[in-house]
Amino acid sequence: MVLYIVSLMHIIYAETTSPFIMSLIPVTITGVRFLSSLIVPLLFQRVTLTHLLAIAQGTKVVLMLALLWAVPFAPVPVWFIVIGLLASFDAWADPCSYTLIPRIVDPSKRVAANSKAAVVNETTEMGCWALGGVLLAMTHSQLVLLIVLTVYTIATVCFFILMRRLPDVFANEEGSTESFFAPLKKGWVTILQTRWLRHTTGISFFSSIISVIWIAAILYVFTEEVLAVSEAWWGMLNASLFIGLMVAGVLLQRYDQFVQHHLARIVFVGFLGSAILTLLFSINTVPVVALIVMIGLGWFLQLENVGTQTIYQAKVEEGLFANVYAAEHALSMLAFGVGSLLVGIISELVDIRLLYLAGAFTLFAVAFWWRYTFPGK
Repeated sequence: MVLYIVSLMHIIYAETTSPFIMSLIPVTITGVRFLSSLIVPLLFQRVTLTHLLAIAQGTKVVLMLALLWAVPFAPVPVWFIVIGLLASFDAWADPCSYTLIPRIVDPSKRVAANSKAAVVNETTEMGCWALGGVLLAMTHSQLVLLIVLTVYTIATVCFFILMRRLPDVFANEEGSTESFFAPLKKGWVTILQTRWLRHTTGISFFSSIISVIWIAAILYVFTEEVLAVSEAWWGMLNASLFIGLMVAGVLLQRYDQFVQHHLARIVFVGFLGSAILTLLFSINTVPVVALIVMIGLGWFLQLENVGTQTIYQAKVEEGLFANVYAAEHALSMLAFGVGSLLVGIISELVDIRLLYLAGAFTLFAVAFWWRYTFPGK
């Protein structure tokens, strides 16, 4: 998904030179994902998770074909319609994918498997921002869209092959006997009634607001206006972030038992490190130093992401995980969408460095984590 977002951002910014219009892409995606995450529990009641994931994968291939047609031939509003539909099916697929893990992995090894899955997912998502920047610097944006279509097609074929070869893992679930609206509130009720989950979700909401400063649209403007370097440096900054994510990901997988016993402390270090490096990034104007800072930032963001995701997957009851994930994801998408819209407006009115300086408010998340979650409660 990230690759086509980067490509479309590049096309729109080249035509309009407006950070606000470019920021409407992540705003549209997060808004649609928010709404879809609210209603997807209704689908859990009527469609098995496996079938829902299969429908989402296949439909995304068709929609990518539509997007490839729309970019050269259709007006921009049509692009946003297709982007919204793609985002909707992504919101359906995410909780289904995470819920399959307990079926595949033995309970005694589940924490390690969850940690590895989180590393792969976060590294892939964040790394695609880097890959997108590099590909755009080397090729044409429409070629990037074609690459995305190819990847979606391969993923869909692989999924259906797995369904045929592992019938026990992908067996249909029994139908639900709950009332129509019961699935809608199940995840929210679980979050509100569970103390540690309530605190962790609140921190995630706040972090999602702050994280908008790292979307490609804003980083693109920072590279151009503050660092005063070419588009290639935008790709290198993203690549540096990817390097930090990869290094941290490999080490976290290597020492998964240590991670298992120190999750709260690892997340605390991640929050603190990312806040400090964000401050440093905001006041720096040297491109090489910015690359080094981005490597360190990738490291700390991976600690934060893997730690929090593993806590969710390790502690939430298997039967409730899809509903809890959908509710938490809806909150994160709401925060990220509103933040993206505000940042897009503010970036046209103030110095872009002030946005990254404001990113130091991550320190509030550090304090909140220390107060409510760090003791392991």
